Amino acid sequence: MDIASSIKKYKNSVTRKYISLSNDEIDVVTKGDYWFSRKYDGQLWFYCKSNKNSKIINSNENDISTLISNIKKELDKKLSKTKNIILAGELYYYLTKERERYGDTISGLGDKSKRKNLRLGVFDIVISDKLLSSFEEKYKFLKKNLGENSKDLSHVLEHKQIKHSDKKKHFNEIAIKNNPQGLI
Repeated sequence: MDIASSIKKYKNSVTRKYISLSNDEIDVVTKGDYWFSRKYDGQLWFYCKSNKNSKIINSNENDISTLISNIKKELDKKLSKTKNIILAGELYYYLTKERERYGDTISGLGDKSKRKNLRLGVFDIVISDKLLSSFEEKYKFLKKNLGENSKDLSHVLEHKQIKHSDKKKHFNEIAIKNNPQGLI
């Protein structure tokens, strides 16, 4: 498994296609059903496991596994039965009453006393040894193996499958009402 090229390919083919839309622009979304999730204000990192070796890296192959070893260990445990997998996730700083901020993530990585508040919210599977052909199958796998509890160091980010006719309602509920960074 070539981890670096898989991550770069994923970044170029998936995350670069994300677009930012305001409330006024949500009507331009084409017909169809969509998976929506809240956008967390953090950094994109990848949990990579090949055989018994694992690490958490970004697309430049910077490895922060030792900095956030507690997150890596938790993922290793949760995915102990999985041989090869790459997960895409948002590393963010968990706050109970306010929304997370990118600067807090940077601060958390730099300050050992703040690292206990870092979380990896997983939102996709880049590669897996298990054949998962649709996002729905990937999401079910992630929910079953990682859980959705944001108090866990690693968890799947909540997603909702939304019909085109309900997109405005859910946009308002997720992207306006709760003051996140946005919606994906």
